[in-house]
Amino acid sequence: MLIIPLVAFMSIALYVMIIILLPFNTQMATLLLFTLIAFWSRLPGVAVNDPTWLLYCADLIDVFSMIIAINIGGMQGAIFAFVTNVVPRFCGFYPVWISVMYDAIAQFIVCLMIPFIHIALGGDILISMSVYTLIRIIIIMPISYFLYPRPLVRWILEWISGLFGVFLANVFWAKLFGDYFDGLLARGAGFDWLLFLFATVVMLVFYLLYSSRKGSSVNVSRIVKNLIKNMVDKKNNDVKDECQDENDLKLLYNIKNKL
Repeated sequence: MLIIPLVAFMSIALYVMIIILLPFNTQMATLLLFTLIAFWSRLPGVAVNDPTWLLYCADLIDVFSMIIAINIGGMQGAIFAFVTNVVPRFCGFYPVWISVMYDAIAQFIVCLMIPFIHIALGGDILISMSVYTLIRIIIIMPISYFLYPRPLVRWILEWISGLFGVFLANVFWAKLFGDYFDGLLARGAGFDWLLFLFATVVMLVFYLLYSSRKGSSVNVSRIVKNLIKNMVDKKNNDVKDECQDENDLKLLYNIKNKL
């Protein structure tokens, strides 16, 4: 379950800021575009109580955070990771806040380290993403064990499954988009118009769905109003046949007067 008004507000605010900043600061507009896409990618994870965390981990936050940290700066990537981990949680109900916070802190720490690791590993995005994921899990799992004590065997199984799920998602996104986004930020002044077009289409679809839903609601409301008016406009005897007593008739008149 999502808090739709908050999702809409955050999406519109980010989209408008991208448009405003684009003529003046292409890099900041690109970062906000990454933020918008990362925000959307995390929404399934905060909307559904997934005990395996697969939905929560199958987002683009790690990839974007690492690429920003490598090309712009570790602190910038760390702030991006923290914000995009925390803000989507306000729009949903899962997981518990303490889990969100220690995961955000873990990614914050990894982003400060990954620029140096990336250089040491020869600048390969896929390898750096794998190391990023491993360090993130190494930081998270001991904290989760102390916060939520459980049998050691269960903890080990969760550690292995968690590592596998996050690793699979991150490697997939890094393989698919890593080099492309890395090259985009490496050029410095590039803006991804294709990704912006995708965001625009998503915003348009959201708007059309909302308009359609609102229109349906209005139509249903209009039908109900007409039915009540027609009922009240009948002769009193006919109306009384539809009503159980005099109070029902008065109620219908009151409803009609308010329409």
